Amino acid sequence: INKLFRLAAVKDKERNRLPIESLQAIYDRLHVLTPQQRMDEFGLMPDRADVIFPAAEIFLTLAATVRAEYIYVPVIGLADGIVDSLYMADKVCIDKGEEE
Repeated sequence: INKLFRLAAVKDKERNRLPIESLQAIYDRLHVLTPQQRMDEFGLMPDRADVIFPAAEIFLTLAATVRAEYIYVPVIGLADGIVDSLYMADKVCIDKGEEE
């Protein structure tokens, strides 16, 4: 979603939201291209060029299901979020004088 957000022409940078119309526009551009064309046109890495189109499709399906107007884009990725969460949990234990 972060790469789709960066590719979007219209987005709310202040609130980190991607309008569904913008996501649809990117989807429409991506679905007619091969993975190689996606790499060339959008500067995608090979491991992203083949998954970005299905990812956009999943986000659009979810947005339609819940009737969303926007998708909120996380500031950090999943792996970084897990590490941050573990760090904060450990920090809370240390601050309380607990040890695990």
